[in-house]
Amino acid sequence: MPNTISLIRLLISIVLTFLFQYPGLFITGYFLCGISDVADGYLARRYKLETRLGERLDSLGDTAFCGAVLYLLIAYTDIIKTQWAIIGIAMVTILRVINFIITRAKFKTWAAMHTWGNKATGILLYLYAPIVLIFNTILLIPGLVLCFIAIVSSIEEMVILLTVKQYDANQKGIFIR
Repeated sequence: MPNTISLIRLLISIVLTFLFQYPGLFITGYFLCGISDVADGYLARRYKLETRLGERLDSLGDTAFCGAVLYLLIAYTDIIKTQWAIIGIAMVTILRVINFIITRAKFKTWAAMHTWGNKATGILLYLYAPIVLIFNTILLIPGLVLCFIAIVSSIEEMVILLTVKQYDANQKGIFIR
């Protein structure tokens, strides 16, 4: 069941890029992506259904959702004209790609960690993006906070990946197991 939910989030994330012109459908799909992100992990832990495949599907669903949101922000707002946003997005993207490469090279898997920092980044992006998209206005302070937390959580994940001997996607933070 959790893997199916992750796959559904992946598909809905892709479909979101075509639904922006239909606000009711877009908001419904966006809401379902958020609910499914919480539900898949909760159900996997609650019913002891955690698997490596599930970790990968969750990471893939998260990546697809973030990619869809980034595409929509670039396509439907003036974020591309906002220098701090472009620098922040570029830095986070580069760090995340490096983390995927480290994970693949060192642990022979493709996945992202579920640290508290990464979860905070996801929640903030989930809240920030629809406001920016619906009102077509770039919010400076919330955007800077989002970029800062995303960069710090990406660096934290990199430090964890470089210092641990065994991969644990569910490690909560650099000092928290």
